[in-house]
Amino acid sequence: MVMVYPTQGSANLGSENLRRTLQAERLRLHRAISASSVIFSVGLGVLLAILLYSAANGLHMALWLTALGFALAARIAVWRAHVRADPQQADSARWLFRYRMCFAAHGLAWSLAGLLLLPAATHSQIDLLSIALFAISAGSLLATAFDVAAASAFVLPTMAPLLVHFFARGDEGSAAIGAVMSLLAASGMLSTLRTQGIVQESVRLRLAEAASAEEAYRSAALAEEARRELAEKHYLLPLLLRTTQQGFWYIDNAGLTIDLNPAMCNLLGRRREDVMGRSVFEFFDADNLQIIRNEIAARQTGKIGGYEISITRPDGSLVHCFNNATPIHDSGGQRIGSVGLWTDISGRKLAEQQIIEATAQLRRKSDDLQLTLDSIDQGIVSVRADGLIGVHNRRLLELLDLPSSLVTPSTTVNDVIRFQIKRGDLDADGSFVDADGVRQASANGGLDLPDVYIRRTRT
Repeated sequence: MVMVYPTQGSANLGSENLRRTLQAERLRLHRAISASSVIFSVGLGVLLAILLYSAANGLHMALWLTALGFALAARIAVWRAHVRADPQQADSARWLFRYRMCFAAHGLAWSLAGLLLLPAATHSQIDLLSIALFAISAGSLLATAFDVAAASAFVLPTMAPLLVHFFARGDEGSAAIGAVMSLLAASGMLSTLRTQGIVQESVRLRLAEAASAEEAYRSAALAEEARRELAEKHYLLPLLLRTTQQGFWYIDNAGLTIDLNPAMCNLLGRRREDVMGRSVFEFFDADNLQIIRNEIAARQTGKIGGYEISITRPDGSLVHCFNNATPIHDSGGQRIGSVGLWTDISGRKLAEQQIIEATAQLRRKSDDLQLTLDSIDQGIVSVRADGLIGVHNRRLLELLDLPSSLVTPSTTVNDVIRFQIKRGDLDADGSFVDADGVRQASANGGLDLPDVYIRRTRT
């Protein structure tokens, strides 16, 4: 089974993260040794009961075996519950506390063997109990060297009755045996502390490796993402240049063609291999050649801009284009050429020419119409719905004795009437003489005249 070691952010090596990771490692090891340590304890307990059964107190033996059975059952129950628990949701501190309490109960159960069986034991039985208690204590220290608290919770209650027994006997031999056992137990505890330090350092190194691996993975992921983006750009740029309707023409400082796209070949009317390596000056007539020379000189000074120019095709036809040119520099800042984006504006040029021709034709027709109107003896004028004077002839100005400067595209009929009133052609009150010679008062203050009236002249 793979353990998941908790990390914060990118494997932060802080004390809290180290504590939590150590807890996870201790739990993993507790779960790994539980079954084997229980089996060892059961075997040793059964063997000891068989060897001491004939001489030991039956009640004391039953009490010890019952306590040992409950302690081992508790360890099995905690172990099985931990195996079934979800590692991601388990409370590490709580499970570690349960394991340690089980070790303490297990140690107390073995301490009962010393408390209940040692007082009535014979010398040979004492030796047998001493070996058994010391052996299971040493085995516990070795098995739980990763968790000093659990080892202490088992060893101290297990060894205490045995050591008390030897020191309480009062003879030098027993005291010596107790002293040796105490030194061995202390040495085992020191070894356990060193082992725990090794485990802690191992966890710390594992965290550091995880952090390095995570950083390397993240760097590799970023590099892969950058590679994919670059590959996508490398794919899109040639695709764009192949499919765009704009011509792409890349020339070096000497004006030689470095690259061009299919659209540019269409504008030039030539195949790509017929253009590559050739001078840009070979594709323009005399007038446009001067334009391209001036623009390339401008690119050499770093200027960016667009201009209109016509390309000469092999059949002699011209293609009117607009070129947006940009100087290109290498990574060291040295100019290595220029790139032009060429757009065919022949359609626009044709439309402009058609508009110019249509305007000129309309102007000629207008002039012809005016000459025709001016040749007629009657005065002619057209008035639009908004009162503005439209077309009129010179005879109208002569009949009404109007200056030509008065009648403009913005002059209305009422402007002419006001002029006539002011000049005296009409009475000040706007009255006029009708066709029968009768004076009439005009409507609208004299601003509207009838179709026929008699005008007063200056003579």
